[in-house]
Amino acid sequence: MPKALEMGRVAKGPRLRLHSVAAGFVGAVLASLCCIPGAVAIAVGARVGTAASLFRLQDFQILFQLAGVGMALGSSWWLIHRSRKRCTIEEHQRNRSRVPMFALSGFAVVYLLLNLVVIPWLERR
Repeated sequence: MPKALEMGRVAKGPRLRLHSVAAGFVGAVLASLCCIPGAVAIAVGARVGTAASLFRLQDFQILFQLAGVGMALGSSWWLIHRSRKRCTIEEHQRNRSRVPMFALSGFAVVYLLLNLVVIPWLERR
């Protein structure tokens, strides 16, 4: 096997992991969109009516969370589907378990960071 082809295969793993973590990141931001606009409005000193109307998005918190998890899992499915065409059979089998794990781990870390650190910090400002 040519050396360039071997190097190309080595680079696929970290790139795929990065893409799956990015999918989890985007899903977590989508899941937190119910809370972020109101906190940002408070932080920048918007009028009370504006902040209150943005906090009405919290009524749809479950829908935002489901959309965020769906985004992370849908992106995982797409990445796995794409890896079937580009990777060897062994790499594809390995990706079937690793990609959702990285995507959901990235989702959980970013979601908790946003909701336990960033949003309360913005609301205190």
